[in-house]
Amino acid sequence: MLRLDRGALFMESIRRFAAEQDFGFATISGIGALREAELGYFVWDNKQYARRTLRGPFELVSVIGNVCRIDGEPFVHAHVALGDGDYRVWGGHLFEATVSLVAELQFSATDEPVGREVADFCGLPLLDLPETGTPPAT
Repeated sequence: MLRLDRGALFMESIRRFAAEQDFGFATISGIGALREAELGYFVWDNKQYARRTLRGPFELVSVIGNVCRIDGEPFVHAHVALGDGDYRVWGGHLFEATVSLVAELQFSATDEPVGREVADFCGLPLLDLPETGTPPAT
């Protein structure tokens, strides 16, 4: 478990926490409140993220993601759903955010390391797991 307080940089804090822990791989889930967040949406045409900074306040309706290690350093991949004052939900890949009140996170960890490998078809560092037999979508 990890609690992030007002003013904390969300992703940076997770990376720092993960660096202090002795696990091979972990999943993350949580809730809270953010005041600013940089989100991304992967654009297939150019194989890059379109980025957008949202300024809150926002309810962190949900964060879900995982942490692995690349060259011994924590690599965090997280997606969020953020609720605004008009009850709209914004979501996407999270690059960074600032906590406005608190964020409460739960980690489910294993000692078994899981790495990442850049996939030719998209250029992203995907989890290095056995193939499923399903061809990647293009």
